[in-house]
Amino acid sequence: MENWEKVHLCEEMQDYLSEIQITTKSFQDMLFSLMQQKGWSEKEICEACLLDRPRFTAIKHLNDDAASTHNVTLQVLVALCIGMQLNITVSEQLLALRGYALSKRNPVHNAYRYLIERCSGISIDDANELLTELFAEEGRTLDRILLGSRGYRQGSEK
Repeated sequence: MENWEKVHLCEEMQDYLSEIQITTKSFQDMLFSLMQQKGWSEKEICEACLLDRPRFTAIKHLNDDAASTHNVTLQVLVALCIGMQLNITVSEQLLALRGYALSKRNPVHNAYRYLIERCSGISIDDANELLTELFAEEGRTLDRILLGSRGYRQGSEK
């Protein structure tokens, strides 16, 4: 192995290990650690993840009781993962901290997984266009599929 390869792999491994370390925290701690690692402000997160300020405020003030999740759907959390360009491991850990998981038996969840794993850097608008193309013909209710604040509707369920 060349020296430059070792240096590159060591840097990647350090990034990976720092991402894994933050997963022992609460949802809020993990989110703010990720924001700090990336050097992103709340405004930048809202823009990248296509979240309105009230939605991000709801995310920031989540606590561990189930009642606090009513404004934070899977679509909003997946938008965070895609917008922040998180890898699938960190994304799944962040989702799990809010009681969500991407089921391999659910086609919408598989589409989300694909976007997280294979479309790093995609905008939420572009992701929503792909999701619309993929699921509109199936007659699915798109407000339960689309990411970010656009996918949110009052009364949305898990």
